[in-house]
Amino acid sequence: MDPLIDPRIIPWSHRGSYLCLATRSGQNGRLTTGHDVCLVSHRHPAGLPLFAVRPIVGRAPRSAPSGFPTTPSPAQYDATPSVLQWRVDGRTVAEATFEDVRTIRFRGSAPLSFDTQGSLEVDQWRCWLWRVPPTAEKDGAQVVEFTATPNSNLRFVVTRGVVSLENDAPYDFNFKDDNRRLTVKAGKGEEGWEMSVMERDSEPGDVRGETRPRSFDQCAQDVHAAFEAYARGMCPWSTPTKADRLAAYVMWTSTVRPAGFLASEAVLMSKLWMNKVGRKARLKNGRESADA
Repeated sequence: MDPLIDPRIIPWSHRGSYLCLATRSGQNGRLTTGHDVCLVSHRHPAGLPLFAVRPIVGRAPRSAPSGFPTTPSPAQYDATPSVLQWRVDGRTVAEATFEDVRTIRFRGSAPLSFDTQGSLEVDQWRCWLWRVPPTAEKDGAQVVEFTATPNSNLRFVVTRGVVSLENDAPYDFNFKDDNRRLTVKAGKGEEGWEMSVMERDSEPGDVRGETRPRSFDQCAQDVHAAFEAYARGMCPWSTPTKADRLAAYVMWTSTVRPAGFLASEAVLMSKLWMNKVGRKARLKNGRESADA
């Protein structure tokens, strides 16, 4: 049975990824409000929350972008290693899975907003959000680029539905307003939307591997199978129990691929709001186990 993952306690991520979805980011969670799941990059010490992610319910008019929401989220959220879900009144309105270590797939029925925090307490914080002009190569997909200082680069690719931007890439010499918003929703006559959020390469030698076209459900199944194999390798003494799988998930979600100064796979404890890098995993009798 898949363990239940609470993103308020354990970041939801994938082995090898520097991205996660969690309610806390920064030392002791100081950069986030705790109200929403945030899209976090761990290219920055203790994590850098790039967006607060919130389903939009009801028909009340929305205010202009003003940073991470400070009111309680209208949605409940929980996860398994393969899927994170947002629910409103018991109904799933949005969900996420990993396509690969650089790409998170999202889909849903309710609109989903991604809001930056203009007053983020990080040195030199700046961010830009802009729509990429359409080209024939994109097969009708809508593409939005996001870049930030400190160095974080994302590409939003909407393959079903429509995307809208607010406060996108205005020129402000003093950068007084970095509050930006991206919203994805179903198009006219459609029941849902689907989108990929892709981390762009930013470290020398961090080369993207081969990918193949897959549906959201197939991606979720592949993550499930990969985690099950990982948990069995971590627990060779018997069939992993629910507690075994949860312990294995803590290692799974905290492990990042080689990049930058990391020459081999490592356990990045900042994903758990700590400040250490663990030694790489090693093989014993053909099975994987972590160094103490």
